[in-house]
Amino acid sequence: MAEEVKKPQKETIFLTLAETAEYLNVPKYRVYQFVKSRRFPAKKMGKSWMVHKALLERWAEQMVRLK
Repeated sequence: MAEEVKKPQKETIFLTLAETAEYLNVPKYRVYQFVKSRRFPAKKMGKSWMVHKALLERWAEQMVRLK
């Protein structure tokens, strides 16, 4: 009998706003401004704002294309 090989599930990676600022190489206050203006893919999780890394990358690509 062959055993079924399970593929690892794709891991969802969330970043804090501080990690997001570091990832984008911008000041933390800029990330907070984006979140406040609702132009940013952030989600409130408990008391903290979190950003899904894949959505962040897509958002960043769109911002580059708009320039």
